[in-house]
Amino acid sequence: ADNLNVSEFAKRGMLLSLRKLTNDRTQHNISELFDYAKIHNNDFLYDAKISNSHQLFSVVSFFFANEFTFMRPYFACNGIRILSADDQLKKYLATSGNRSIRALLDYAKAKKITVDNIVRILTSFNDLYYILDKEYIIPKQDTGINEFCRQQLVRTLSKELMSKRCIAIRDLE
Repeated sequence: ADNLNVSEFAKRGMLLSLRKLTNDRTQHNISELFDYAKIHNNDFLYDAKISNSHQLFSVVSFFFANEFTFMRPYFACNGIRILSADDQLKKYLATSGNRSIRALLDYAKAKKITVDNIVRILTSFNDLYYILDKEYIIPKQDTGINEFCRQQLVRTLSKELMSKRCIAIRDLE
């Protein structure tokens, strides 16, 4: 970082860009800043020899750590809590009311959240949501499964597993 030779003019321009993007008091993905900087702060990118958003994140977090909050790949105004990708998706589910897996994937794409395995992500939400079918998820409390029903399911599954030791889910009675 000490070897970076970025002009004060370029730093001021990047600071103004960061302020402009974070003016809405929400978190942003570094790729937004990179796209914006290619048009409005190319001198900063050139001075710092930045060619991708990962490099930009490292440099702006070094120069502006006191003015903004950084948590790779996100940045925000100081005082704004940055949510992880999973937490952003959970918040979307909780606030949107939409239970469509397609809508969740569209939201992730819009927010530049990488979804490499939707089943893994949905399974990580099992404390709040269950997969209903290939198109929808359902809040845990809306499943209709109460403690009595859960105990019956456990007994039935245990009985089948004791006789066969291992069984594919699709082959369960």
